[in-house]
Amino acid sequence: MNKQQVKNLIKSSIIEAMTESGRSSFNQSQVVVPVKTGNLKRSGNITESNDSVIIEYKAEYSSEVERGTKGGLVNVKAYRRKDGVFVRPHKMNQKPRQGRHYIENSLNLFFKDRLGMKTFFQQNVLNNLKKNFPGKKITSNY
Repeated sequence: MNKQQVKNLIKSSIIEAMTESGRSSFNQSQVVVPVKTGNLKRSGNITESNDSVIIEYKAEYSSEVERGTKGGLVNVKAYRRKDGVFVRPHKMNQKPRQGRHYIENSLNLFFKDRLGMKTFFQQNVLNNLKKNFPGKKITSNY
């Protein structure tokens, strides 16, 4: 095996591990995403390309649920109450809300160090290297 083949195998192992870890992170975020109507959960999507994995939630309010809000005046759209009364658009003072961090926590679970142990991502890289280099002993000093 020449140097370029080794580089290509290492790169493909890392990309495969990233993809597997990204899928697992998305699946975990789907488990912990807050659900009232199910719209936020349904808006979740994962997009994979050659060198990236994108996890996104497209619901209009997904960013506020993930990161929280700082509070203050917010615009309220017109709506009809349960008793049939029509409420015109208006401004309302809203308290700050802490984010739920359903995406961030899911990514941390798979990509950040956990008390000196290998993360899921690190273990995936090692597993894929072992698969691509059969018969070779692959170890890690994480």
